[in-house]
Amino acid sequence: VDSAQEKSALVDLPNSDSLLSKMASRTTPAADREAIAHYAFRSILQRIGTGAIRSAWRLVPFVKSNPFYDSAARGLLSAANGDSAKAIPSLRRAISLSGNEKASLRADLRLALARSLYSVGSDSAAVSEYEALYRIGAPVQDALIESGWAQLRSKNYSKSIGLSTELTTGKLAGFFAPEADSIRAISFVENCRYP
Repeated sequence: VDSAQEKSALVDLPNSDSLLSKMASRTTPAADREAIAHYAFRSILQRIGTGAIRSAWRLVPFVKSNPFYDSAARGLLSAANGDSAKAIPSLRRAISLSGNEKASLRADLRLALARSLYSVGSDSAAVSEYEALYRIGAPVQDALIESGWAQLRSKNYSKSIGLSTELTTGKLAGFFAPEADSIRAISFVENCRYP
């Protein structure tokens, strides 16, 4: 496995399920179990990215030895399945354990948590997670769009207008963000309604 997949690589090996099973059945040292968990987690991320959710779930037993990988895998897979209520506690635990992980992985976890919170109607908690994403610095455009919708749904019209304006000005003006105009227009309409 080492020769085919570097520590930072995101490569799903052919027949990795059977390879990991064989390795796990013969392995007892903690360092070997950690390596197996690492490679299984990377394969899970790859499979989530390609939409192979069912096959990714089959790799979850291989990451149980590492609490971060286990929580992150379960949270991301539950979110990918649309089971936001189940994803939220796992993602929160993964974020609390993610101190030494790459910033991009921490941002992906936080974005998945924010999306899960938004989908269950916890708009203020979702907004907090989106704001935490701004502090880490990525992925700004997705976070701004989704935070704008969350602010709009929670009737914070001035913030939703501000976020949508931010998407169309400055450094982000060159990016395609068609939802920004919709968020801004709906916010203006809702803000102008009289009882």
